[in-house]
Amino acid sequence: KLNLKSIVMAAAVSLIGCLCAYTQNFALPKILYVGLFALFAVLFYCCLEYGYKKWQSIGALILVLVCLLSGALIRPIAQGFDAITTKPLYQEIQLLQQEEDTDNPNTYLAYNSTIMPSYLKACGVNVVNFVNTTPNVFLYSLIDLENQYKDIWNRYEHVKITISDNEETIFSLIQNDQIEINLAEKDVVLTECNYIVSQEELTLSNQWFALKKVYDEGGVYIYKVDYTQAAEEYASEQKDLLMNKIFGGTNDESEEK
Repeated sequence: KLNLKSIVMAAAVSLIGCLCAYTQNFALPKILYVGLFALFAVLFYCCLEYGYKKWQSIGALILVLVCLLSGALIRPIAQGFDAITTKPLYQEIQLLQQEEDTDNPNTYLAYNSTIMPSYLKACGVNVVNFVNTTPNVFLYSLIDLENQYKDIWNRYEHVKITISDNEETIFSLIQNDQIEINLAEKDVVLTECNYIVSQEELTLSNQWFALKKVYDEGGVYIYKVDYTQAAEEYASEQKDLLMNKIFGGTNDESEEK
């Protein structure tokens, strides 16, 4: 008489084994998976019900083979750096780097994304909103002089940045390791970015900076940022205010000290 409990257990173990093999993308016909499932189910049932050493040895051998195959035949997701270096975006960034002013290194801001900053960093460039293992205290203190949002930005964090015409920058906590910065247009200059990389077309126009599109391919855009005199003066004022707050004097006075 067949034991229902043993049948269920054998079927469950066999199904898990076949699913593991299937998820490894083995190039096997589906009918073969059905055959393997039936074979495993019978073998496991015999091991459970009869316990014969012969059945146990055969079942153990098949299990070992399945485990070895499921691990040994895994293909790596990617080998080498071709997944990065063959992309048109990477090649464009390298061209921009060749034109870099050594006195003013290129800095990129990834717009409205937490994934693009990592790709840009893999391209070997400075990125404003790359993952902060420690917070960028100087930048955030410039933007948030009163430390209104310190509890939000003072952490390990993935950083998404958007730009709006709000009068003040707003920091938002998305989850414990992710924040979003809704950057006021006037505060963009404080990041010292000279390129913005976006997966959406930007039409920002204001008194603080102008955007010049230098790349448009595959749904990715690169804009060169040209700051106005008003933005440069604002940045200088903010730095003076921060220095005064920290040292009790202006930026120039601090340098004299």
